[in-house]
Amino acid sequence: MVAEQLDIEFIKMVSDHSNLIYKVCNAYATGSYEMNDLYQDILLNMWRSYPSFRGDSKLSTWIYQVALHTAVSALRKQTKHRSHIQLTTELENILISEDSKSEQIKEMYSLIRRLDKYDRALILLWLDDLSYQEIADILGITRSNVATKINRVKNKLKEMSNS
Repeated sequence: MVAEQLDIEFIKMVSDHSNLIYKVCNAYATGSYEMNDLYQDILLNMWRSYPSFRGDSKLSTWIYQVALHTAVSALRKQTKHRSHIQLTTELENILISEDSKSEQIKEMYSLIRRLDKYDRALILLWLDDLSYQEIADILGITRSNVATKINRVKNKLKEMSNS
């Protein structure tokens, strides 16, 4: 019975936070096959570590930690370095709701995919309106460092959009 309850809780958690997981996949994977593989790897790592989640942080913070760690690890394993990631139509429809499919948002995600892996994580967390402290906890840096790095990433994005 306890295992069944754990299964039900996990399935609900994944369902409630699937957009968060897809955002990370979108920022770190190319093509639909790679995104699907990364999504499955994230779910597997979440499943393995879920029983040890103590609730010391918000559930979304923990999910970000697992997802970003998995994505960065997968990126390190790749032998080829890709400087540009294409957004598949299938995942684009999931990530960007019908109400907000503006060209500006598409361009923003295109620019984000050109950032290095650390800056991508930072800006994704900031765009999700996480506090500087939550971002610091997820990335393992100080709160003041988060503020500095976010300003630098925003400036990079501005420069990229102007070029």
